[in-house]
Amino acid sequence: MSLDFSVDKLGTKFSFTAVCKDLEQVMGRVNGAMAASSSKTKYYFVVARKGKLALIAYSQDTFCCVRVNNASSEGEGIFSVEPASLTGIVKGRSNMDFTFDGSELAFKLTKGKYSGTMTTLTIQDEQLAHIKANFASGKKDEASTLSRDLLASLKEGMVLTNVKDVYAG
Repeated sequence: MSLDFSVDKLGTKFSFTAVCKDLEQVMGRVNGAMAASSSKTKYYFVVARKGKLALIAYSQDTFCCVRVNNASSEGEGIFSVEPASLTGIVKGRSNMDFTFDGSELAFKLTKGKYSGTMTTLTIQDEQLAHIKANFASGKKDEASTLSRDLLASLKEGMVLTNVKDVYAG
């Protein structure tokens, strides 16, 4: 998912539909990735772009972006959210329709009466710049790139390594 958002996209209205089970699963994966971060300050975003939906999270030492399967969007935009709030809204639900009006997220079960709104968090310019920098195309500085040989070796090592969780049994 390429991101070329300008600051004017921050207040953009858009809507999306998602299978809550998939949205909850992606939020769990993102939370799992962010749990490894040593930073106390973590930021979470929902991004709609080119008909797709993704969750992005970052901290000082971690960046995570996961696309939500079985979700579609109309319009493009981004908003910041507390992960526990979003998880609480979708947990145990089926399909839901969401509408972002620039500051609030309205939600409603596609088939049912459950509905409501939640206020989203304000996105700062430096947060957006950090997200854009992680998706920037073109030449990367050499400290942040891995050679193809190293990536191939890592992949081969992962295939050959059988890890057993001694606590799981």
